[in-house]
Amino acid sequence: MHVARNMKHETFLFHFCFMLYVSCFMIMSRVCDICGRGSQVGNKVSHSQVKTLRKYMINLQVKKVDGKSRKVCTKCIKTMAK
Repeated sequence: MHVARNMKHETFLFHFCFMLYVSCFMIMSRVCDICGRGSQVGNKVSHSQVKTLRKYMINLQVKKVDGKSRKVCTKCIKTMAK
């Protein structure tokens, strides 16, 4: 009986750690914190003109803005430098 309770505890810990691990990646979005720009979808065109969908990711950098660490796109960094 003691072994069964231990197994339940281990499975619970495994599921809890797994959900915590997954939620960390769900928080990380590819969206600029300042302007709200995100990734876009377009076509990848081969030499034979075969079109397949692809994702254009935004160029995000982690910068300190107003004392807080934020994910900012390079377009906003250039604008803030002016």
